[in-house]
Formats: sequence, structure tokens, C-alpha cells
Amino acid sequence: MTNFENELILNIQFGGLGDNLFLSPIPRLFKEKYPNGKVYLSSHSKFRSSQIKEIVWDMNPYVDGISSKSGIIPQYGLGPLKLNILSQLAHSLNVETDINLEPEIYYKPELIEAFSDKTLIDLNYTSFVGSFSKTRILNLLKNEPKITLINPPKWSSGLGVSITTESLKHYIDLIYSCQKFICFTSGGATLAASIKKPSICLFGYGQNNIFHHSSIHQYMNVKKEDFLLNFLNSYYLRVRNKIRIHLSE
Repeated sequence: MTNFENELILNIQFGGLGDNLFLSPIPRLFKEKYPNGKVYLSSHSKFRSSQIKEIVWDMNPYVDGISSKSGIIPQYGLGPLKLNILSQLAHSLNVETDINLEPEIYYKPELIEAFSDKTLIDLNYTSFVGSFSKTRILNLLKNEPKITLINPPKWSSGLGVSITTESLKHYIDLIYSCQKFICFTSGGATLAASIKKPSICLFGYGQNNIFHHSSIHQYMNVKKEDFLLNFLNSYYLRVRNKIRIHLSE
């Protein structure tokens, strides 16, 4: 059994950006509770990209390094139900809190002045965001001023100017610099919360509301109007996303 006062070894079970950010406050909280304790990442942890590991963990001053031990996989559902997913995960690691945590990163974004008056839109996602209406989203966005789309999917390419992100740091800089950020309720939304950027976060039918975790965001339902279509499409998208995530990790 791990002696929490001496060390905490985190095993990140899912490698996505949001999955890692959900755990990002834990090293700081652990050190506040156990000033002499050490926090390590298990070498068995999963990261969808090395850039996620760099931004979330390598740059975190409260992380002491990598351990070859298997460590502890955080669990959701062990804290008070009123708390969000970040706080629930913290409770499972003996780091209790009575507030809803926000994700944390220690990368300092750089201002890109050319985007200071832009509406930045990211309609990409990997994890399940629910069954959504493309038509509803396009109608919602068509009147937004000075739209710039990040790596746009084909169905949204006519909305405005598009750009390709060069790296995760570049993506963070763009979110930080823009006047308004709109995205799906996925990793981008959690990343925006980590730099305290209020955003409009879109979700569809069937997404669990535990992913609507940040108090600074506005969460907007863009489900289809037809219940049966929502239900059938939700099932299909869940299966497709599970396969895609499995293949990417």
C-alpha cells in the first residue's frame, strides 16, 4: 500500500489532452498537503503525444520525475457528487478538496497580436462530444465576426479563414490571444480553462455532463432536433470514438 505522505505515483490511464489536464492540479495539492512528499509519473502512463506530456507534466514544478512503478490510476466517483470531475479524481488520490478544481498548466502563453480581434473556432475532437447537428452549428457560427478556423473539418471549411496549428504551444498561444474561442467540449475546452480563457463550448446529445466542468465556460447544446436521430447517431458515434481512441493510444 502506498504511503501517501511519502510519495504519489500517478498512472495516467487515458492519453488525451483533457484526460491529462483533469489530473493537473493534483501535484500542487499533494505538495500542499504533504510538504515533504514526492510526486512521480508512472512510466506506464499514456500520452497521445509527447507534447501533452511536456506541457502538462514536464513543465509542472510540483512533479519530481518518472517512476518505473505502476503507480495508482485515479478513479472518478469517490468524492462528493456535487464536485466536478477534477475534484472527484483528486479525492481518489487522498487529496481532498471541497471546491471545484480548474485544470492547471505552467506554460506561459505568448500573445499573437494578429489574433487579438479574431473569433477562433476549433471543431475538432477525439473523445465523444455527443450527437450534434452540423447545420445548427453552422447557423450559430455564420454571424460571428472575423472567424478563423483551426485545422477545420471539411463540413466547416466555408465559414472563414483557416489555419493549421504548428504545435500544442502554438495552439495555446492562439487560444490565449483571440478575442473569442469556440470549441467542442473536448480537450480544447479543458485547455482553455487551464489558461483562464472563458469560452463557448459545444456539445451534443448523449455527452455526460461531467465534462462540462469549468465554471468560466458557457456550455451550449447543439443536438439534432429529432430525438430518434440523436439516439441512433449517439450510439454510432460512441462506438466510432472508442475505436478511434483505442487505435490512437
